[in-house]
Amino acid sequence: MTISRVCGSRTEAMLTNGQEIAMTSILKSTGAVALLLLYTLTANATSLMISPSSIERVAPDRAAVFHLRNQMDRPISIKVRVFRWSQKGGVEKLEPTGDVVASPISAQLSPNGNRAVRVVRVSKEPLRSEEGYRVVIDEADPTRNTPEAESLSARHVLPVLFRPPDVLGPEIELSLTRSDGWLMLVVENKGASRLRLSDVTLAQGSAVIARREGFVGYVLPGLTRHWRVGREDSYSGGIVTVSANSSGGAIGEQLVVSGR
Repeated sequence: MTISRVCGSRTEAMLTNGQEIAMTSILKSTGAVALLLLYTLTANATSLMISPSSIERVAPDRAAVFHLRNQMDRPISIKVRVFRWSQKGGVEKLEPTGDVVASPISAQLSPNGNRAVRVVRVSKEPLRSEEGYRVVIDEADPTRNTPEAESLSARHVLPVLFRPPDVLGPEIELSLTRSDGWLMLVVENKGASRLRLSDVTLAQGSAVIARREGFVGYVLPGLTRHWRVGREDSYSGGIVTVSANSSGGAIGEQLVVSGR
């Protein structure tokens, strides 16, 4: 089974085979407390096209629609669930929620067929800060006469955000540290909105000493994340220029690596 994060016209694998089994078990358990998502950066082809690649709504707007397209010449079945998205200890966490719902929660798409899915924030509590959710879309082959878990062919995850109109953007502090032979980029988000980070480069003078291309991860408001960006032996001491792209704009800072 492929587990992917929606990323425009492509998807990115999220879990190894062993972790997929654990994720499937957790998601299917009605008593689940949390779901931990571990990202890798391997691209995978998929039979299901999802558009748009993410959803963001500003209050009082509380509803959105995304579209599914079956790119196969056979039917596929889909199941849709919504989870509250948070981070704990630097790890992504999903929890069951009734504050946001999706409709329909299941459907069958004919070959090359389309389906619209509506997502609505039904909670009566006013938005006081940005709220993050993930829509999990399970894709299965209805022609396979096997148990549901075994017939799953892919799992897709769509980010959904609701925020008040006056919420401030991300406010970040960067640092570089050493850990177990790696150079670690530490990003603290002191702002009121999540930060999406991509395309990180470390350079000394004109020499690039480390690079992490594409999507790196999110930092939710008030939290700190750590990422490996290169081997420690590539660093010769002194100033490092950190460049990256983010949802808050381009990042460019000069830092000194701390730790031993």
